[in-house]
Amino acid sequence: MVIIFKKSEMNSFHQPEIPATAKVLSLVRLHHGLPSRGGEEIPEAPAKRLERLWKMGARLNHLSARRRRIALEEIPESCFPVILELSGGSNFVILRERTATGQSGDAYIVQFPDSREALVRGDRLRDLYDGVCVFLRPSSPSGPSGPSGPSGGAGLWRRLRERLAAKSSKKVVVAAFFANLLTLAAAIGVFVAPSRAFGENDATPFLLTSLGVIMAAAVTGGLAILRRRQANDPLPGALVDCAFIPFLAVAITYLAGWAALPFLAIAGICILALLASRHLGATSSAFRQLRPRLLTFTFVLGASVAAALALAGLLAPALVAAGLVLGTALIDRLFDGDLVLRELRLLACL
Repeated sequence: MVIIFKKSEMNSFHQPEIPATAKVLSLVRLHHGLPSRGGEEIPEAPAKRLERLWKMGARLNHLSARRRRIALEEIPESCFPVILELSGGSNFVILRERTATGQSGDAYIVQFPDSREALVRGDRLRDLYDGVCVFLRPSSPSGPSGPSGPSGGAGLWRRLRERLAAKSSKKVVVAAFFANLLTLAAAIGVFVAPSRAFGENDATPFLLTSLGVIMAAAVTGGLAILRRRQANDPLPGALVDCAFIPFLAVAITYLAGWAALPFLAIAGICILALLASRHLGATSSAFRQLRPRLLTFTFVLGASVAAALALAGLLAPALVAAGLVLGTALIDRLFDGDLVLRELRLLACL
């Protein structure tokens, strides 16, 4: 799309006395084709916090603003143009377009406050990017508190239904549903297998317990590989995963008993840490890096506790495998809670 600027507006973007925040907001207003009431629409008084400044300036430019912390590559293209905060909030650019990735990496078309445009490599932009993006869209006629306003409401659920109604999303939902059912079935399988294999033979508890841990490790690894989806839209699968959390918690408590305590304790710590974090649902990149380490730690801890209980005669050796599979799956599903919140917050910005 080609944007034609009036000469007076073009000149105003070069005036140093106009704040950069006002310039980029006016540029976004022009990209959306919104009217101007006579030149630049800037706040009458500067705000102490950028978030207040964006909201106040956006309102004057017939826009609604939402400031979110998100990785550059995770910004949906459907939200463009957006404003990126650079260099500690001292500079700003408008992210216009993401170009096709190649051997040289991704690249972006950005617009500077003086209206110039340039193609910037992704690695260079990430070096300058603060991780904070300002999502902007035209204000709805019903206002910020209306049914389809920026607060979410019916508009958010309508966009969520439209997103889940897509053919690709339906496939992800079905795959995630069967993957979670397979997890429950696998736990029952590794519980039944040792008793079927050994029956009433004089197999030592140590042998049965070791076999259970090995089986649980193999089954858990296989389920992790099976659940690795390459879909561009992770929200549908994450919603299904979160819906299975109560079933996994009940199943591991019923089967493993006291052996479930390490998993339930770590699950509780994860939930409290997420709720106490001010970045809840803002970005999943840092949390995602902890996922394999935390899953490995919980599996080893659970295996140690369950094996000790089994060798002491307090837990059936066959239950060790089922408890490890269900407990590790429970912790794994908790990571999707932060993803769901982040995706819902992004949907509210669309």
